[in-house]
Amino acid sequence: MDFFRQLFVSGDFQPHGFCYRWNSGLVWLNVLSDALIALAYFTIPFTLLWFIRKRRDLPFSWMFALFGVFIIACGTTHVMEVWNLWHAQYWLAGIIKAITALASILTAPFSSFSLFPRRLLFLAQMS
Repeated sequence: MDFFRQLFVSGDFQPHGFCYRWNSGLVWLNVLSDALIALAYFTIPFTLLWFIRKRRDLPFSWMFALFGVFIIACGTTHVMEVWNLWHAQYWLAGIIKAITALASILTAPFSSFSLFPRRLLFLAQMS
């Protein structure tokens, strides 16, 4: 139970804002950048989901879903960057990064050069 409690407390850590010396320009540059990156990441899976639902005959649809999980995980890391400017919950951020790493490792082989030409050929046949 201590592990889960540790995820949501700051402990003795300082928020990242201290590293920026609470320089408002620097803080807001990072907040806006990470927030916009997260927003972009969170919109991509909706496009993938729409595409998968539109094309029921799509081969490798599971790969699109896996890529969607990876993209959501990437966006969540940017949300945590914003959160950790004011809250030092680095254990939670680390867990989210570990999930992102796992999603990356699972997704990477399917975006390799061995499958890429087959996907391009399929997409070319669709048009």
